[in-house]
Amino acid sequence: MIRLLAVAVVLTACASTSGPAVTKYDGTYVGGLILDASSRPDACSPGNPNKPVTIKNGELSLLYNAANNTYLTGRVREDGSVDASGFLPSGSVALTAKVQGEMITGQAVSPNRCTYNLSARKQ
Repeated sequence: MIRLLAVAVVLTACASTSGPAVTKYDGTYVGGLILDASSRPDACSPGNPNKPVTIKNGELSLLYNAANNTYLTGRVREDGSVDASGFLPSGSVALTAKVQGEMITGQAVSPNRCTYNLSARKQ
């Protein structure tokens, strides 16, 4: 019984730290991912400048790889920063981004160390 109570307390504490969704950034942003100059073009795909970014109920979503149906997702914080991730068969993709005004900018790093710059403007 004590263990069950301890687990309930921990779960409640974890749930309450995430806080309510930040919805002030909600919308569709038009732009995309472009291969960073520091990445090897012979080892990385060129990226896609036409990848819309959606933020709904404070949750960012970006289709990273259509062939694998891989989405990068993450919760936008009050200051507009977001850490999103997704999984490919070869490993995880990490996106660090920030919403400022009408723009989202950031960088995504793939499992094969290809770096992509994200730039998108709110519609």
